[in-house]
Formats: sequence, C-alpha cells, structure tokens
Amino acid sequence: MRMNIKPENRRLLEALDYIDDKIVSDMLAEVKVPEPISPVRDKKVTRRSLRYFLTLAACLMLLIAAVPIITYFVPRIGIIFSGNAGAGSGTDEYDIPIPEGGLNFIEHVGEVPEEFKEIIEDNLFLRAYVYGDHLIRYVWTKEEHVFYFFDKSGNITRQVGYPESEKQISMSRKFIDSEDNMLVYFAVSYQDKNNDYKMVSYAKIVKFDTDGKIVFDINLPEGTGGFDYMIETDDGYIFPGGINEKKSKTHKEDVFIAKLSRDGTVQNTVTIGTSGEYDTVCNAEKTDNGAVLYLCLQKTKKGYTRATWNYYRYDVKNDLTVENITPITENDVPERGPFYFIDGKGLYSINEFIADYDALDYFGVELIDYGDFVLFVGDRYTSDYDIIKDGASAIIPIKSYYTETVYAAYTKDGELIWRTAVDSTNYEMIKELLEEQEKN
Repeated sequence: MRMNIKPENRRLLEALDYIDDKIVSDMLAEVKVPEPISPVRDKKVTRRSLRYFLTLAACLMLLIAAVPIITYFVPRIGIIFSGNAGAGSGTDEYDIPIPEGGLNFIEHVGEVPEEFKEIIEDNLFLRAYVYGDHLIRYVWTKEEHVFYFFDKSGNITRQVGYPESEKQISMSRKFIDSEDNMLVYFAVSYQDKNNDYKMVSYAKIVKFDTDGKIVFDINLPEGTGGFDYMIETDDGYIFPGGINEKKSKTHKEDVFIAKLSRDGTVQNTVTIGTSGEYDTVCNAEKTDNGAVLYLCLQKTKKGYTRATWNYYRYDVKNDLTVENITPITENDVPERGPFYFIDGKGLYSINEFIADYDALDYFGVELIDYGDFVLFVGDRYTSDYDIIKDGASAIIPIKSYYTETVYAAYTKDGELIWRTAVDSTNYEMIKELLEEQEKN
C-alpha cells in the first residue's frame, strides 16, 4: 500500500510512525514489571499461613472442649426458664402490686452446704418426685413436655420429652409397682374452644420403665381425676378416682374406677356411688382377687352448711365387678399412707417427722433421704390475700401463685439443721390473671 503513496506525503507518514513508536516505548517504560518473590517473602507468607492454621485449630479444640459444658448447661437453662424455676423476677419487672398484708417468707436458718447452693439457686428440685435413688421432674412448655431425671447431686441423668398441645398438665401423683416401674397420674385441663368460660379436664396415666422410657401414655374420659391410689394386680392396675358430676352416671361427684393392663390397655371402667351425695375414695387396699375401696360419702341438706358423712366398704373384683357394699363407721377406715420413706420406713404424714409442719401452707412436698440427713423440699404459699383491681367484677384467686420453694435439712430424728428458700412465684400467670380481671 505504501508504494502507491505520493512522494509529498511520505515524509508525513514517517513522522507519524516515529511518534507512534515513541508513545509505545514511553508507555512500556512506565509499566512496572513485578520482581520475582524472594525467599524471604516466601517465609513470611508461610509463617502467616501457619499462624492462621494454628488459630483455627485452637478454636476447634476449644469448641470440642466446650461440648460437655454446653451439654451440661443447656438442659438446666431449659429447666430454669420453664416452670418458673429459680428466683422469681419480682413484682417490679411485671408491674404487679404487692398483695394486702405483704408477702410472708420463711425464716432462713443455718448455713447451706456448698454442694446444695447450685441446686437451690436454680431450684432444680421444684416439684420433683423421688423415684428410687433419683428424682423426676416434669416441665411443661407450649412446645413440649419434658421429664427430667436427676441424681441427688442435681445432675441430669436422662430426659424424656414428647410434643404436646397447649393443654396444661400437672404431675399430681406417682406410684411405684412391684417391678420398680413408675406410674404417674397427671391432671389435664384446657380451654373449651366453643366456650371461653368452660374448662375441660381429664386424667392422664403415664408409665415409665426403670430406664426412664415411656411404656404407655393413656387418657381417661373427660371429667375424671383425683387418682390418689393405685392397686396392682397380677395382670395390671386398678385406679380408683373421681368423676365430675355432669359426667357421672348417677348424680353429683361419683367414684370412677379404671382397670388398665400392664401395657396400658383400658380393660374396663365403672362408676360407683350413691345418688345425691359426694362420693370420694378415703382409702384403697389390695385383696387376693381385686381391691377394697373405702368410700366417704358427704351428704348435705339444702340450707345447711354442715355436712354429715357416711362410710361404706366396696369389695371390687379384678374385672371391677362390685361384690359387696357394706356400711361401716369412720373408725373402720384404715389410715392412709405411707406417703414418705426414710431409711425404708414409711411415714403416713410429714407431721410424724416435722413437729411444726402445717400442711395448709405447703404443696408438692417430698422427703429426700441422703443417708446422714433428710432434705425436705416443698412449695409454700407466701400470700394470704388475693389482689383485686379497682372496678374488677370478677374475683380470680391469685394468692396461690405467690410461692417459694423451701429447702430444709433435718436429722433422722426430725431436728432442723439448715433451711432456706427460693422465690418460685409465677409472675407471668399473675399478670395474665390481673389483665383478665380488667377485661371483666
């Protein structure tokens, strides 16, 4: 192409070529070509990488070491923040007024041993039941129901949980059969979806084997409850209790009896009692072919507050057939119990062990045998008055939610060694009840 360019333009093209070459050479001169990495820089990079690796390894080792600690504390945190265990948050945080007359806390005596301080601070034995060498505690949340098994040092040995609805379930009574299995009676209640003013209730029986596994979990009919006795038979269990008057076959509050097989099959249910009276089971004993039930019948006359009592003995066979009904006197009814055991010896009442014990002040009481001494654990009411807000038309019992859990050590002769307590008041429930008062 350049051979055809006119001579007068050739000098111009040569000048342009020179300028292009100059610009390119100047640009290349400004470009900094990286030098090869020196052995010294190689060592710096290696040391930095090694430092990162060692830091990562140390973090991993700390995480592995923390696993037992996390495993130990996480269940305790779940217990503490459910069931209102541990010290209560107080009236200030929830904006709750103090009841009339104030709160009455028990006097602390002596020095709490170091090994019990954490148990008491976290209130781990709140409403726990003695089960052999262990304690079992039931914790209910809206997400699940959990049974925690503790040793006597407060360590969680195992836990059993299963999902459930928002029904309120309280662990009411435990029984131990001849094979050391534990059967627990639960009182279940929930709000009727079709009636805001109606609560539905029924009884639940759960059986645990010696490993803490659930053998069966069965629900009894609506209106049943009050199962304070369990009669073990060769082929199962007899549970005598009560049934709500509207659900009974006769009238008023009759006695409901359920016969369960060892695997939880309901073999039979019957309702017994007398029309027009409040029938309750005063005691129950095992016989060769069933059980003897001692019924206390409370009879009231219209217009009178005083009640008269009648007593009957019911002989019930294994299939719940009633053989005989015999009128008896109050003196013919055997004493209930025993309910508590110390060194294998049964106590019919804590009053036999603690002279100044007042059953009206406590609930959920257990005696835990530690060999050299006995630990008393029980919830105690701290208020004698209900809170009624100005203008509230409904009186809702609130005082029963102000409680403290008492821990007291006694000698085997019933002498007090030390005593303390932790606030177990359900402040959230009190706040909800007060808000309900304002609505009404």
